[in-house]
Amino acid sequence: LRKNLKILWQNLQTNFWKKDIKSLESWAFDALIFISRKAWKNMSQLYRKFLKETFDENQKLKAVDVCFDENFNFAYDVVDVIAKETPDKRALVYKSVSGEVTEFTFKQLSVLSNKMANVLKSTGIGRGSSVMLIMKRRYEFWIAMMALHKLGAVAIPTSHMVSGDDIAVRIAKADIKAIICVGSNEVCKCIEQAENKVSVNIDKYIVGEKRSGYTYISELMEDASEQFDRVETSVHDNMLYYFTSGTSGEPKAVIHDYSYPIAHIMTAKYWHGVIDNGLHLTVADSGWAKTAWGKLYGQWFCGCGVMVYDYEQFYANEILQILDEQKITSFCAPPTIYKYLVREKINNYNLENLKMAVTAGEAMPTEVADRFLQATGLKIREGLSLIHI
Repeated sequence: LRKNLKILWQNLQTNFWKKDIKSLESWAFDALIFISRKAWKNMSQLYRKFLKETFDENQKLKAVDVCFDENFNFAYDVVDVIAKETPDKRALVYKSVSGEVTEFTFKQLSVLSNKMANVLKSTGIGRGSSVMLIMKRRYEFWIAMMALHKLGAVAIPTSHMVSGDDIAVRIAKADIKAIICVGSNEVCKCIEQAENKVSVNIDKYIVGEKRSGYTYISELMEDASEQFDRVETSVHDNMLYYFTSGTSGEPKAVIHDYSYPIAHIMTAKYWHGVIDNGLHLTVADSGWAKTAWGKLYGQWFCGCGVMVYDYEQFYANEILQILDEQKITSFCAPPTIYKYLVREKINNYNLENLKMAVTAGEAMPTEVADRFLQATGLKIREGLSLIHI
């Protein structure tokens, strides 16, 4: 793109004296369209296999049509495909609670999810098995999701803020066979309370800190095979359960099948504005549906890496530091986060790589949006949706 812009500038300098202003504007407009189309062709094309877009004469989106095979499976048909075609492509950047930054390529995630799938398969987890994930913002969540997809299992992401009673209800309703959780004392106590209440034996795996009574899944993965034969799944199989909060009765499962990831191509491309080889940051716990549509499916479909910021206590300056140091290209957070960001000295941070800022979850105060616009030059794009879709 830079090369073509340079050529455009040289042509403008060379031909300016030959053309009147009107014809020059027309020529420059045509040249810019050519350049943008050439740059567009260099973007990740994978999502176009599943989403057909139609544009009008002004290049505005006119219609979309989804297409997928009956055995479509995001883990095999997106993650593994990217891993094979561009193994070194960045998929995930993880900043731990202690501040350590680790990057994962699609090839690494493909291999790690194969290993975890082999571990879980050896204990009886397979097509249709339900597995609860209470993993906060640990990077293993993304590995576990892909492993469960490869097995044809049902993933049940759950917030770390649920009680023992909440977990017991989910175990009973979803017939949960295993739980993978973060090594948090509070989380583990709630799991144990739930297990005692429902009187069932559940395989318990843990990441992070070890704990008696839990299997440290990373150790099992070390000796597991890197190869995993594709399990035949149907796009109509249940893939994800998100439980409602239960404000008007017991929590209910919102069920998504294996076609669900395709819907969030639109989310990532047309709302988040992610770019190929960019890095997107959504501030959300892995137990919320916002993680699925904000930092997983659509982003990877479009070839954009996902930034994961793991923290125990929120500090606005740390978010700004990540936006700066990691060169974040698109950002999504609830309005409350923005409220704290604009109280900081945003101009002290280099946000020149940030091209898109979006929000959802509650109403965005006008004064907050105005202050962010003044500090960054970016208008916050506000979205509205049901929390579990």
